[in-house]
Amino acid sequence: MAMDTERLNECMNRIARGWFQAMPEGQWTSAQLFWAEAGGIIYSSTIAADIDGQPRTVSQPKDVHDALRELREGMAEPGRGTWISVSMSLTPQGVLETNYNWDRRFYWGDQEGFPWAPDTRDGAVDSPSDDQFLAELERFPREPMMIPAWYPRRGLAEQSAGAASTDDATHAVNPDADARFTEVLASKGALPEDIRPLMDAWGWPGIVESVRNTIAHAIRQVPEELKSALAGEQGDEARAKALVEFRDGVAKGAMASVYRSGSIVAIRLVQEYHAVHGGTLQGVDAFANAAPLEQYREEAAMRPVIELIFSRILAIATTDLSARFGTEIPA
Repeated sequence: MAMDTERLNECMNRIARGWFQAMPEGQWTSAQLFWAEAGGIIYSSTIAADIDGQPRTVSQPKDVHDALRELREGMAEPGRGTWISVSMSLTPQGVLETNYNWDRRFYWGDQEGFPWAPDTRDGAVDSPSDDQFLAELERFPREPMMIPAWYPRRGLAEQSAGAASTDDATHAVNPDADARFTEVLASKGALPEDIRPLMDAWGWPGIVESVRNTIAHAIRQVPEELKSALAGEQGDEARAKALVEFRDGVAKGAMASVYRSGSIVAIRLVQEYHAVHGGTLQGVDAFANAAPLEQYREEAAMRPVIELIFSRILAIATTDLSARFGTEIPA
């Protein structure tokens, strides 16, 4: 976390002090604050319960909003971004409790289930919009596996159908690329059957996007000596060998982003995998709050975690490239 403890405490004190001063003295028993920012717009609601238990709206002073915005920016982490919204409670005794939401979409409005349920009434439009959330992703970038499944993406393929990404197709017209590889880049990839159910699970849509982004980059950068083999100009055996080499490089490149993340990321990916497909992987729960993954690559309990993730990344790359090149790539 970029923000040090002293600065964090200063922000929290400003929030508590400004909020407390905005409350009607002696006329409330509890208060709840929801605060979020998307696309440069602040979404904020503060509701206090009066002595009869009736809800009352409270208007927050500017300094509370400034402190919350500073807190959100200060808590941003490289590769993880920052929290999407925060919920706080305040008591008349001045006790402030905080719950940060890093992964869940919120919906603004007066609909039932606010802020976690969308407005399903006729003509309702989601607020914030997808563009606003995309603006936040540009402002606070996340590595692919840190992007929740619901998060809008520019250029992410229609995963359930296995279609090629719009972004890849847009970039496919490269005057320096061989026409054959421009065609491969623009063609449709595919997903392994056991990956498709994971497209609503935490982290896995980002893994798929990471593989496909790596494929797109690799295809644009194919060295000439490998290009002729991949094109089949050196015979079928040479082409099969070149495809395996190319696929393995893609998988290792996509896996590198998992290596850069903490062990908790790898463990959560595996937990989500087993939640969808069943089964368990013994011995990993103790690592849930462990140090960065780098320190545990050789630990017996972590090896199965990494092996499962890498095997699925390898399967995604194999299926996608097999579809693009129109030939089955050996496992």
